[in-house]
Amino acid sequence: MPNFEEFSRTAARAGRGNPMFTLQARGLLSFNQAAFAALGEPDAVALLYDGDNHVVALRKVDLTHANAYQVRKQQNTQSYLVGAQAFTAYYSIPTPRARRFPGVDYGDGVWGFALDQGAPVQNRRGAQEPGVAVTDRWRYTTDGLEVPGLMRITDKAFSHPGYAQSHPDKPPSLRIGTLIACDPLGPTPPISEVRAHFLAFLTGHRVLDLVSMLTDLEQTARWTAMAGHGRLLLEAAMMTDGQEKAPVASAMLILPEAGKSRFGGDPQRAEFVLHIERRTNDGAFAPPAPARTMAGPIHTSHCRT
Repeated sequence: MPNFEEFSRTAARAGRGNPMFTLQARGLLSFNQAAFAALGEPDAVALLYDGDNHVVALRKVDLTHANAYQVRKQQNTQSYLVGAQAFTAYYSIPTPRARRFPGVDYGDGVWGFALDQGAPVQNRRGAQEPGVAVTDRWRYTTDGLEVPGLMRITDKAFSHPGYAQSHPDKPPSLRIGTLIACDPLGPTPPISEVRAHFLAFLTGHRVLDLVSMLTDLEQTARWTAMAGHGRLLLEAAMMTDGQEKAPVASAMLILPEAGKSRFGGDPQRAEFVLHIERRTNDGAFAPPAPARTMAGPIHTSHCRT
């Protein structure tokens, strides 16, 4: 005769009480009620990283803390969310798909997880998970007519009023354009979340390294969202608060949205444009950068699919 044991619903609830963290595919960091309690039910946390052991951790801080990230409770769930896109970009932490990690107590109120201890999160909706980018189909071309979308990047006008001011000499500048195939946006996410992802991408070290290599940045300058055009066109400028002169850098992201016009662009592609003006630390126009300062000459490239 089998020795049966009656299943306890109380035990089931206790089993869900282990602190768990999830690093989502978009760079967001979420954690369950148990992790929230273990961290001291914080309004904000500081994000920590151990590059030698590849460990991500959090600790409770005040909202006024210089490096505070606000903790947001997700609706209708016992789960909490922190926007960690800039954090994952800065430390080059890959987030190709969501992974769940068991929480580890590192002492002194610090909880976190080792990146090699995660398990993929099963997609409940059956959506296709992002795959590896194909990079072996890129080829060099000098014929801009093969990529007419990139030929139009010089026609893109940024909205900061400083660009409309007349100058006796045109400042040396660099403009980079990228086209990426993608589906139109659905009804979600909201514009605030799309804008947050855009700013997180711009504040990543790859974009900042490129901009700072080509121009001098004021100490208090930061990427600031501009008015744009809803979710169709996002724009940001690298500037100080209340800056009237033209920014040293501006960025534009045009996303396709179902049933809406695309400003003359391809409805199956997103378009990113980065404009950089060369300035000295006193704000004057700098001479054009010699070609040897770049990794190589900039050409128009085309990906055959």
